[in-house]
Amino acid sequence: MKPSLGVLTASLLLLPAAAQTAPPAQSTIGVRLTLPLATLQAALNEITAEPETGSGSHRVKKRLGPIKASATVRYTYRAERTAPPTVAQLSDTQLRVSMPINITGTVGLKGDAAKVIGLHRKNIDGHLDAHADISVDLEPNLCPRVSVHIHHRWNRGPNFELIDGVTLSVEGVTRNLIEKQKRKLEQKISGLLTCALIRENVQKLWRHHAVPLKTQGETFAYVHIIPRNLHFSGVVIQPDHLGITAALVSETRVGPKPAALPVRPLPRLEKQAYQAGRLALKVPFEISEAALNLAAADLRGKTVTQPVDHLLYQGDAEIKLRDAKLELGRQQLTATLPFAATLPGVLELDGTAVITGTPQLNPVDQRLYLANTAVDLQLGTDGASWLNLFAPLLEAVITPMITEYLNQDLKPNLTKIESAINNLAAENTLGLRIKPLNPVLRLTALELQPKTLHLTATATAELDAELTTLELTPRK
Repeated sequence: MKPSLGVLTASLLLLPAAAQTAPPAQSTIGVRLTLPLATLQAALNEITAEPETGSGSHRVKKRLGPIKASATVRYTYRAERTAPPTVAQLSDTQLRVSMPINITGTVGLKGDAAKVIGLHRKNIDGHLDAHADISVDLEPNLCPRVSVHIHHRWNRGPNFELIDGVTLSVEGVTRNLIEKQKRKLEQKISGLLTCALIRENVQKLWRHHAVPLKTQGETFAYVHIIPRNLHFSGVVIQPDHLGITAALVSETRVGPKPAALPVRPLPRLEKQAYQAGRLALKVPFEISEAALNLAAADLRGKTVTQPVDHLLYQGDAEIKLRDAKLELGRQQLTATLPFAATLPGVLELDGTAVITGTPQLNPVDQRLYLANTAVDLQLGTDGASWLNLFAPLLEAVITPMITEYLNQDLKPNLTKIESAINNLAAENTLGLRIKPLNPVLRLTALELQPKTLHLTATATAELDAELTTLELTPRK
């Protein structure tokens, strides 16, 4: 039976505290600042609760029979909603605020003559449904740009009669009111979605994040996310929320400690097309010389029987490993294997096989193997004369013992790390919710150092993230 890596696989999965931080990789994190429409509606409900009042005047021209006349119309008004505003998605880029409004007040002609005939003051009472179609964008300095288009439909009383057959429209009053409300609504929504609010929430993102990687509830390393650039891709309106979509271009690395890393100041916003989030990590592993020797206990005492068909000697040869010692140098692995061999027609021989080779990684099938092997056989004094005769047999039996031991499929040992990356979704670090999907981890590099085999795995995953929902503070 092929020897198992046993303890070796357990060592591979744990990143020692002394391990160096892995080389950085670049990741793109798709981020959304979300504002529920219900939250916006509640804020607008508060800031539109008070009625609007005003007054004004404008010139009108009317024909009274054969006579053309002009006069100045003066008015006062009080506009008051009759139900709370509603906020709904109009399209992917616009939302609609709807509100029924009752308008009361007075309108009349200026002048003593109008006063004498009772045209200086007439009561008005009208009801309309107002709709404000709102678009929101972001400036490079992270300040929102709000544009509002208001339209309305009268339900009652847009006109009233001055004298028999002569009517006066209050549309002029309404136009002035709507223009005033348009400016106020833009100001109010800008007052809700302030530069400070957006920058404060983006700042939660624009900092170093150290997210723990855990297996079986224990933290064994940290994913460090260091922002480098921020791309804005638009404001998207969904049925239940307003979303500001962005892509955070970050340097990502894995390290053993959660120490803070420096982040440059928040840059001006760059507008680019939306990019799907993608996480890339370089994950360091190591196999120590001590772990190799601990796992090599499976080889100690291993016995192999090999048939011998030689002109002079026929029968079974039995070769037993007395010990196995593995050493890692800068250039190669050295396995020192003392053995005892019982050969047909010969007394038991003692010897040592010293096998050298280069540990390598096959990145396609994710296997560790020993390449460029060489064998140096040393027999005791009593068996030295038999070396040339039995050397091919001994090499053919002993060399596979170590090469097969090291030829291991490492893919199963990566599943726990993939699971740990996937479980980053459970973390909520400083308001940033990270959601990796379908992580894939592959070993991509092996470096031999004295006493240690260093391996690097590249982890990739689809990635989404969002910040804690925006909180609005209404200002009347």
